[in-house]
Amino acid sequence: MPGLIKFANRKNNLLLWVALLSVVFLSYYPASSEVKPPDKFPTLADTLQVVEKITFKIDLYLWQNFMPGPEESGPPFYISLQLSVKNNDKKKVVGLKAIELTLYPENSKKPFHTFRLVSEDPDAPVEIKPTQEEYFTFTNDRREIFSPKLDQDSKFYARIKVVWNGKERILTSPVVGVESTY
Repeated sequence: MPGLIKFANRKNNLLLWVALLSVVFLSYYPASSEVKPPDKFPTLADTLQVVEKITFKIDLYLWQNFMPGPEESGPPFYISLQLSVKNNDKKKVVGLKAIELTLYPENSKKPFHTFRLVSEDPDAPVEIKPTQEEYFTFTNDRREIFSPKLDQDSKFYARIKVVWNGKERILTSPVVGVESTY
């Protein structure tokens, strides 16, 4: 690698510098992979979870839009994740956000698809004080169109990567069906 850097500097080769920096960047920041499956399959009780004294109520909605439109790739698949978060800790929860979600078919540990999540609320709370409850809504990044061919009765559960106070945690949703809009 040092020889390559000397060559890039000596030849003032911009393209080589870009390639070199890309390799370094990708080695430190790997592409997104799925959120690992749980040890046991989820149940309806997983709607409510407590992680480090923080209570999460998880509502996951999945649907595929079959309405006529400009999408050439097929009917887009959408996610809406709603989290009700209550802080039962003595410390503030800072910067809570769901960043990634992997869907798994019902009773399966084989990932179906991983989505990057974005907040639907530009005014989402930045911190949650002790005893306070806040609500968050996330959706899949709509710039990336995903259009799977599904059976009519397809059901999935999600593994959700959530970050707060600078640490990642994993939540599991209960199994939900996929709605269709026509």
